[in-house]
Amino acid sequence: MANHATTSAPKACCGPTCCKSEPIPQSVAPFGEFQVRTAMDSDHDAVSALLSASNLAALDPASQFGPQYVVAHDAKDRLVGVAGLEVYGDNALLRSVAVVPSFRSQGLARQLTQDRLRWAAGHNVSTVYLLTTDAISYWRRHGFAEIGRNQAPSSIRSTVQWSGGCSTFAIAMKKQVANER
Repeated sequence: MANHATTSAPKACCGPTCCKSEPIPQSVAPFGEFQVRTAMDSDHDAVSALLSASNLAALDPASQFGPQYVVAHDAKDRLVGVAGLEVYGDNALLRSVAVVPSFRSQGLARQLTQDRLRWAAGHNVSTVYLLTTDAISYWRRHGFAEIGRNQAPSSIRSTVQWSGGCSTFAIAMKKQVANER
């Protein structure tokens, strides 16, 4: 998961997926010069490239890539942003929030993050967790609070991100999302 608050490559860790099998309706909402919609399998390679370019953890089979992710495309249908969740019961790990440099500082990461927090609340997730190395103040503005890494539930601590995909120096944060709907 990443941030877009600086022009340097993001290093925050967060990611996608869900144990829910029901389809999520694809809602395309224009936002400025980009369109936001639910991620599809065809977005996988472009999302992987964006995560790599943003110095974020790669998608892996545990990333639950699919409807728990949202992507943004510009007017030429190029991927310009992504945010995703990995869902574990009533907890989720926010990861893979990334925006291409030319679209940063336009509110896109905020929109993508808010979309995923609303999605989580609407899918019976009560708490969203994340790891970040350089965006603590950014995530605080979204209502996340710092916690000790060992304070996350075991389902979150056992994820690839939490157990080794992110730096051991990454700061753990959480947010209750019941009111995000």
